[in-house]
Amino acid sequence: MTRRVVVVGGGVAGLATALAVRDRARSAGRPIEVRLVEGAPRIGGNLRTLHEAGYTVEWGPNGFLDNVPATLGLVDRLGLRGQLQPADAAAARRYLWRGGRLHLLPSGALSFLTSSVLSLPARLRVLREPWTRPKPAGLDETVDAFAARHIGAEAARVLVGAMVSGVFAGDSRQLSLAAAFPKMAAMEAGHGSLVRAMLARGRERRAARRRLAELRARGEDAPELSRPGWSPRTG
Repeated sequence: MTRRVVVVGGGVAGLATALAVRDRARSAGRPIEVRLVEGAPRIGGNLRTLHEAGYTVEWGPNGFLDNVPATLGLVDRLGLRGQLQPADAAAARRYLWRGGRLHLLPSGALSFLTSSVLSLPARLRVLREPWTRPKPAGLDETVDAFAARHIGAEAARVLVGAMVSGVFAGDSRQLSLAAAFPKMAAMEAGHGSLVRAMLARGRERRAARRRLAELRARGEDAPELSRPGWSPRTG
């Protein structure tokens, strides 16, 4: 007898749950039909790709680094290896909308000092990062609190807030640093400062080759969503 499982919600959590249920049933040899129900007219939650006037606009996360085996394993499980491609080189030039206009994000120390994305006091505050005071022992900080302590409130809100929105489609004031960015927590624990940690690990970082990768078909266009045993229903 085929079991039927209904997953409510077609965001990232719902999609991941539906995939896990389907894969566990298959590995156990149990027939199953997974029905994913989403109240909105489209699945994906905060993940959305818009094509308009010749531009591709991403409303949320749209890529990942290709040096993590678990991520590539997930791509293979979904049968999407053929859809994988390196991100366009133009993606290296990133902009942030602030104060009614686009600001080119700095790519190095010199461009950061002359960048308009932060006020001058905020840029000077970032330079004090190597002298960051350690957090109280046992405190589980939010990403925003951690960033504000290291680089100042403005940089935390503008730069880190935008990064967290792009990576997690979430709020940096609510996400736990230890859960979302455990490597940053480890860097502070080992070196006290992110700058000192990056300098110490510079050789290792240069040796590790990694690229930003993306899928040609995303969101509703992903072919996995129409395969047997995976039945989304929207609206």
